[in-house]
Amino acid sequence: MPMTAVDPSSLCSLFYTSTASRPLSKSDLENILMNARKTNLQEQVTGLLLFTEGKFLQYLEGPHSGVLKVFDIIKKSKLHQEITEVSQKPLGRREYGDWSMAFLADVDADCSQRAVEDGDVPLTGGLAADIINTSSRKP
Repeated sequence: MPMTAVDPSSLCSLFYTSTASRPLSKSDLENILMNARKTNLQEQVTGLLLFTEGKFLQYLEGPHSGVLKVFDIIKKSKLHQEITEVSQKPLGRREYGDWSMAFLADVDADCSQRAVEDGDVPLTGGLAADIINTSSRKP
């Protein structure tokens, strides 16, 4: 189901980091993604979640009210602790508009990375740097 058009002047981005409150299984991560994608679709939020060595790094974008609602749900989750908001700012256009919530994680001993968006999609390196750079750009 495609998202409806959003007034670009109402878009914002939010970038945060957190630590998992306990070791997370593959099933835990799948549940997080399933719930995030459902909520993000309802709130017209897109973005990317990275998870490695028990740490989350997430970039959210969408209507200001939707981004804040999603972040509030995350802050109340018992799966996150040490939540640090790195940046929040107006956004001229979406950077990750095609991803309701892409996911990037270490999946094996040599830390190869894959994104999960309606199936596994191999990624090249540098996506985390792209997200960090995107979060520091001016609107």
